[in-house]
Amino acid sequence: MNSQDMATLCIAGLCFFGIPLLVVVFLAMRIIRSRQRATRIKDIESKFGTEFAALIRKKQIAVGMTKEMVALSWGNPTVVDDKEVTAENIKERWVYGAQRGNQRYVWFTSDKVTRIKT
Repeated sequence: MNSQDMATLCIAGLCFFGIPLLVVVFLAMRIIRSRQRATRIKDIESKFGTEFAALIRKKQIAVGMTKEMVALSWGNPTVVDDKEVTAENIKERWVYGAQRGNQRYVWFTSDKVTRIKT
């Protein structure tokens, strides 16, 4: 058997066994990801409540959310500035986006969102 025959057999074997195997692996990975996502959603709901969890799933934020909730929804900020520490609380502003005019701002007082500007 020459190398061309071996290559033909190899390709035939891949078509016969490889493609269905790839499909099975792909479907299994989708099922696993779907279950992991469902578990994450349940964890978020049990930790933050259904109202905030629904906002996080939609990539939205609201006054009253914590820094952790905002980071889950929008990711980490581009910049944290205007930080002010007093004996009573900590105030800071999170900035999302690098370009002026396209930035979103979130103000926190003692770990809670107090104002949003999009």
